[in-house]
Amino acid sequence: MDKDDTYVMVRSAALVKLDTFNINPHYVAYALRGELSQEQVRHYSKSTAQANLFIGAIRRLRLPVPPLAEQHRIVAKVDELMALCDQLQAQLATTQTESRRLLESVLRSALGPVAERSAA
Repeated sequence: MDKDDTYVMVRSAALVKLDTFNINPHYVAYALRGELSQEQVRHYSKSTAQANLFIGAIRRLRLPVPPLAEQHRIVAKVDELMALCDQLQAQLATTQTESRRLLESVLRSALGPVAERSAA
């Protein structure tokens, strides 16, 4: 084996080109992550140690494709909801940090005199 090679492609790759005048690529990305698409992918995947989705199976995948204006509306709504989820996660992380600090403070305050008497 030649060790000077910096890249070796073991598996095939497929490039799916979209007619971007009629299809919003962001819509397709979201649709492919959806349960309907993932169910099809699982159905068509050839499973061994590593599942494969060959070009014939890719051609059989069916995506619901609404009119372009509706695709844009769906993408905008998903983006809006994802941003809201990000904000909620950040708020949850902040709340958890503040709760931990408050608990530590209460425990220090409650156990401090007991710990001092035990040490004496």
